[in-house]
Order: sequence, then C-alpha cells, then structure tokens
Amino acid sequence: MMNRRMIAVLLICAVLFFAGCQPGDSVRQVRLDIEGMMCGSCANNLTTVLDTIGGVTVVEVSATDDFAEITYDSGETSLDEIKHAIEESGLTVVSE
Repeated sequence: MMNRRMIAVLLICAVLFFAGCQPGDSVRQVRLDIEGMMCGSCANNLTTVLDTIGGVTVVEVSATDDFAEITYDSGETSLDEIKHAIEESGLTVVSE
C-alpha cells in the first residue's frame, strides 16, 4: 500500500513530466515547519493560500504534524514569497 510520501513523489513526477520540466531545472521542494495550525480547517486554508501562488505546483499541509511541503518553480516564485504568504495568513514559519 502506498503511503502519502510516495503518492506525493509520484504526483511531483507527473507534474514535472506534463509541465515539460526536468527535475533540477528550477523546480524546488521545501518542507517548512509551521506554528499556529489548530485544526484541519487551518491546513485547508493554508493549502488554498499556497495554491494561489504562481509557480507553486504541489502542496501538502499537515495540521497534525505542523508542516507544509511545497514544490515550486523558483523561476516563477521564491521561498521568501511563499514564507510571506504563510505569515500573512496568520501562521509562523519556524524552520525549513
């Protein structure tokens, strides 16, 4: 049975394939530890915020484990922009 991480990796590969990108081009993946998520609704809201950022291709957010794993095109957005969006949503990025 496939776990969440394996499914996320397969989704990333599919996105890269269909987008015509080769891994390593300008595609980056980051895991950010986040404070302030109290429930699944908080995670859903953050997912929505991150999905609206141009260049973000894959988002996995866990309120239970307090993290967001984000795949993005660094040619379209930056890690600083992503962190800023998280902070603007009322959460705190504590580490990457």
